[in-house]
Amino acid sequence: MLHHVHADDVAQAFERAVDRRPRVVGADLNIVSGSAMSARGFATIAAGWFGRSAVLEDVSWQQFRDATSAEDAELSWRHLHRSHYASIDKARRLLGYAPRFEPEDAVHQALRWLHDHHRLSLPLT
Repeated sequence: MLHHVHADDVAQAFERAVDRRPRVVGADLNIVSGSAMSARGFATIAAGWFGRSAVLEDVSWQQFRDATSAEDAELSWRHLHRSHYASIDKARRLLGYAPRFEPEDAVHQALRWLHDHHRLSLPLT
């Protein structure tokens, strides 16, 4: 599972924490989007941003490592093997936290920024 969060939602949480400091001092809060998605689901959505359909093949981690650079394999492993899902119930209760963006929106906006600033040369919808 992937559970990306938009920077505006993180900023919202910080602002709310400052305003409600006595309620949250010492508390551990998960500040993420309101939902998570599978890597397969994310790949399917992301392919559409580039005018493509996802062509996915299940492989073992070893097969993946053998087919990519050591650096990319290591970064992918660190990111995906944990299967992130975090509950925001405590942040909702203590802060009134209400994320405005879904994970795919956060990533799409980041890609859009990279594209618009000439750091991503692929055609993006």
